[in-house]
Amino acid sequence: MNFVLTRKDYLSTGIFGEMVSEDGLTMFYSLEHGYSFVPVDSTEISWQPKVAVGTYSCIRHSPVRLNYTTFMLQNVPDFQGQSVSGILIHVLNFDAQSEGCIGIGLNRIGNVEITHSKDAFDKFMALQVGVEEFTLVIC
Repeated sequence: MNFVLTRKDYLSTGIFGEMVSEDGLTMFYSLEHGYSFVPVDSTEISWQPKVAVGTYSCIRHSPVRLNYTTFMLQNVPDFQGQSVSGILIHVLNFDAQSEGCIGIGLNRIGNVEITHSKDAFDKFMALQVGVEEFTLVIC
């Protein structure tokens, strides 16, 4: 099943959004690590995710650093002059638990965390039974 992730808030505590299934029946809250930068036309610090807006193929993946199967985004563009690889959708609750990956949860607590991430991830993977690849649109 394909998904659309819409980013809502760009904060020092993370990039918060909503990830909705293509049929509109399933929604998760999302959280990505926020990287600081100063826009050219400002002196204020802003926050950005590692993964650019775009459409990504996500393939089933069994990472060494996690003890469960997940999905990995393919062909992520360079970020701040560095190549990007290993961007996963996985269980996490706080910004500090991500180095650019996408965490999903069932709830969001203010501008601090997403909750019930394990439950959300299990629900997400149940929707992907038998799926080896899906499309994730990030906007």
